[in-house]
Amino acid sequence: MSFSFLKRFGVLVTVFSLLASMARAEGKQDFVLHNKTGVEIHNLFVSPHNADEWQEDVLGRDTLADDESVKIGFNPRERSAFWDLKVTDSEGHSIIWEKLNLLEIADVTIHFDAATGKATAEFAAPEPPESANQDFTLINKTGVEIHNLFVSPHSADEWQEDVLGRDTLADGDSVKIGFNVRERAALWDLKVTDSDGNSIVWEKFNLLKISEITLHYDAESGKATAEFE
Repeated sequence: MSFSFLKRFGVLVTVFSLLASMARAEGKQDFVLHNKTGVEIHNLFVSPHNADEWQEDVLGRDTLADDESVKIGFNPRERSAFWDLKVTDSEGHSIIWEKLNLLEIADVTIHFDAATGKATAEFAAPEPPESANQDFTLINKTGVEIHNLFVSPHSADEWQEDVLGRDTLADGDSVKIGFNVRERAALWDLKVTDSDGNSIVWEKFNLLKISEITLHYDAESGKATAEFE
């Protein structure tokens, strides 16, 4: 899987055909970009419409061939609605689309007519969300900032990737954890760590019956508890 981050806004890009994370936090602005320009895209920039400059190239060292697609994912705490999109080819020629409301767009298909030099884009609204049975919201009431969050099947031999990636979850904040709709496992373990690497583990949450988990920690007694609905 190839991915890179825009550090300031926490934008994550993953090759669409390889997107298969077991559990991840999703942003409301997530969308799929389809390249129908007839040329290979060498750079892809996605920045808030009110930003003064373009952020880092989302593709990094990768390129996006004609007729291929890429999934662009955002930090789940991102609130901006309007974003600008810029693509460049191998010769540095660029096309810009401005003020895309990514809260209302799930697919962007870009076209380019070499004969007329005209660039166009088609947009598709999100389909009704297809939620997995294990999807849940995690609420941090531990009194400390969570730096790592791991969610793995109880039967697994090791923890999966950190769901938060490079992000953290402040005390009082919450995050929605989404699963692959084909996931069938019921019992899951949860592990959180703080900035010092101290960790707490909860085991055997039946996520087929739980939609919300609130974590608590009593620093005086060292006791960790969880409430769930």
